Amino acid sequence: MPPGHAAGILLVARRTRRVLLLRRRGGGWDTPGGHAEPWDQDPFTTAMRELREETGYTDTMVIAKARFRVCWRNVNLQPLPFFGHMWPDGRMRYTGYVGYIPAEFTPKLDSEHVAAAWKKLHEAPRELAEGVDWYLSWARSMKLA
Repeated sequence: MPPGHAAGILLVARRTRRVLLLRRRGGGWDTPGGHAEPWDQDPFTTAMRELREETGYTDTMVIAKARFRVCWRNVNLQPLPFFGHMWPDGRMRYTGYVGYIPAEFTPKLDSEHVAAAWKKLHEAPRELAEGVDWYLSWARSMKLA
């Protein structure tokens, strides 16, 4: 994938309907995800690789049909929703997925993260990373968790 792409996944435990949030070292709470590597085939490959690297999760998962794509302006990182294509203008692009797993697990955190928490969408911590509040609002509006 070209540079400037990133992807992640909002993981939902079916039994509790809670989502996994990770606290970045020196930053806010985020969903598993990150920048695409040159060998990633598409945003979904990026999201799954990042989930595995950041949490150690490799078990079964059902991916929701709904997904979103946002584009951040380099100046102020405000998410702008767009669907159906990637913008060729050099902005950061992020594709977010929702994955359902049977039950919560204890993540094996990588060096980028200092904590993990399972939370209901309406119980998310206040210290969220850029764009995560939008991601969670979108999931609430779609009734995905």
